[in-house]
Order: sequence, then C-alpha cells, then structure tokens
Amino acid sequence: MKFSECRSGGQKFAWLMNYVFIDGMSGMALGLFATLIAGTIVWQLGALIDKGGSNFFGLALEAIGKVAQIAMGAGIGAGVCLKMKKTSPLVVASACAAGMIGSYAGAIIGFTYDYETMEYTATGGLTGALGSGSAFSISIASAGDPMGAFIGAMCAMSLGNLVSGRTKVDILVTPLVGVIGGAVGGLAIGFPVWLALNALGSFIIWVQTLGTFAVAVMGMIIAVLMGVALTLPISSAAIGIAINLSGVAAGAAVVGCCCHMMGYAAMSFRENRWGGAVAQGLGTSMLQVPNLFRKPVLFLPPVISSAILGTISTLLPNGVGLGLIATKTGSGMGTAGLVGPIDMLFEMLGTQNCNVPLTLLWVLLFCFVLPAALTLAIGEIFRKLGIMKYGDLKLDLK
Repeated sequence: MKFSECRSGGQKFAWLMNYVFIDGMSGMALGLFATLIAGTIVWQLGALIDKGGSNFFGLALEAIGKVAQIAMGAGIGAGVCLKMKKTSPLVVASACAAGMIGSYAGAIIGFTYDYETMEYTATGGLTGALGSGSAFSISIASAGDPMGAFIGAMCAMSLGNLVSGRTKVDILVTPLVGVIGGAVGGLAIGFPVWLALNALGSFIIWVQTLGTFAVAVMGMIIAVLMGVALTLPISSAAIGIAINLSGVAAGAAVVGCCCHMMGYAAMSFRENRWGGAVAQGLGTSMLQVPNLFRKPVLFLPPVISSAILGTISTLLPNGVGLGLIATKTGSGMGTAGLVGPIDMLFEMLGTQNCNVPLTLLWVLLFCFVLPAALTLAIGEIFRKLGIMKYGDLKLDLK
C-alpha cells in the first residue's frame, strides 16, 4: 500500500512506522554489514597478522578495513535505497552522499565527544571556521554515527524520489535536491540525535563505575533489550555503535544477542532441522518475526535466557576485573557471521593477564552452548505447559 492510498490516520501512522523502522532500518543493517562490520573483521584479521607493524599483508588488511569502516555512511545510504527497490540510480547515489554527511554531523558542526569525561571539544568544522575565519575542514579517521547516516539517507531518498524523473534536467535536479535535502536533514536532525546518544552512552559507562550490583542489573537490561532489537526488524548493530557500547556493557549485549540467535536455532530445531538452525544461528533470528507477530509469547524463552546469562556475564573474571567484554562493533551482532564471539574473543585476549584457555571457555559457553541449552530448556517447559506447541517456530525457507 502506498501512503496516498492510506485512508485513516492509523493507516498512515502504520505505513510511516513500516517505512522508517522496518524497511528503512533493514536497509540500514545491509549497509552496516557491507562496510563497518565487514571492515572491522578485515581490520581485526590484519591486526592479528601484523602484530609488530612490519607485515605488509597485515597492514594492507588494516588499511582496507579502516577505509571500509569510514565508508559506513555511504553504505547505509545505498542499503536504505536498495531495500526500497523503486528508487532511481541518481537517488541512490545522492543518498550515499547524504549518508556520509549525516554520519559525520558532529564533526561537520565542529565537535568531538569524550564518553569518559562527558565533555565536548571544538575541533574545527563549521564552528571552527566561523569562529576563526579559516577555511572549513574536518578530520575523518574513524567511522561516524550510523543514526545520522540513516537520517540523512532517508531524507535524501524521500526528497529525491519526489522530483526524480519529473524534469528534463533530472540529472541535475535529483542529485541537488537529494544531497542538499539529505544533508540538511542529516545535520538538523542527526546532530541532536548524536548529542542524545552520546549522553546515553556516557550514562552506561557511568553505571559501570557504581559497583557489582548496578553493573549486573545493567547487564541484564542491556542483554534483554539488545537481544530483542536483534530479532525485531531494526538494527541492533547500529544501536550498539551509536551509543558506543563498550566493555562489560558490550559483552552483555553480545550474550543477549547470542541468546536469541542460538536460542531460536536450538528451540526450533525439530521444526526446521539443520537448514533453519544454520540460518538462525549464523544468519539472523529475524527470520522468526512472522511467527513472533502471530504469537508474541514466543519472545519469552530467549528473553528469559538473555536476562539470566546477561547478568552472569558481568560477574566473570576477564583478566583485569569482572565481566565478559566486547566492543561497540560486535555488541549488536550476536553470532551472525560469528562477528559477536570473535569481537569478544579479540577484546578479551587483548587484556592484561588474560587467561587464554579460560577466555576461550567463556566465549564458547556464553556465546554458543549456554544460550542454546538454556533457551531450549525454557522452550521445553513452555511446551509442557501448553504455552507453545510444535509448529509455532516453523520457518518457510524455500
């Protein structure tokens, strides 16, 4: 159904929610996978090979990975447009440019943010150029903000589609409207969103300083929320990156996501066999969304296991303290392509006094074995109680 065909306010609201949060964010996830996630994996492989800084192949992989990470905004722009399908090549290209602009909204305005001190620093950009009378310049050394990229890309695509093919100078009008409109949206909306996400990220870091109990509660909440976000048609990977999840919080997020992916793979094995197990365990638990919408109670087994294992994950020794740790890049990935476990493994192996065998055991248990076993056990209890039945988790994989 097109927006113009919606008759009631409820239909228009539902269309808008589907357009932005389901189709839009699904496209955003595609762009993240192809740039930031893939780039991070390549960079990690390069860093593993190039331990001393003298291995050409390792350095080349690190360089490729870093550039792929920086291209995240363009990837999100392409992913969003291609997910919508009915979009001209000019609009896609415009959304790529607007996505890059939106991803660096903070740098373009002229600020960087320190999550530890919760302080903003003026670093050039528009603020620096206006204040000093110097030429505009920004420094891009790492990936930007995925939410800003998403906002810029959505604005560029929506505005570009309004004018695409309507004039005889389409090759000029479409990219100008798309890039300028997307850039304005990415900066005007993306910058405040960036500020809000920075505050949320700092709050999570602050909670980690409050003591074991507070960290355990935080781990439980983050594991549950990130696991649910992973399964719903929104981008948990973008959320983890946008709020800069790190350390124990990122570790709990990885565990929560693994509970959903490995949990649904194990819990639905009798219905879907090996094809379904691999598709959900190494692909995405989002495949269960149609079943979850039909029967929301199916959410409960992995949510319960996320709460339990997310809490426990904050209490395990990691070499420098307590808690399984990871980075923002792997925090919302779970076992998709093994990105989450690999990210956790590399991050923990990089700590001082790391016990390698124990670290390998923790990653194996909390990313694979326990999420599958605990969720399966809870699912079996639900089946015995009549809450679930055979066929509820059946997938159409044809």
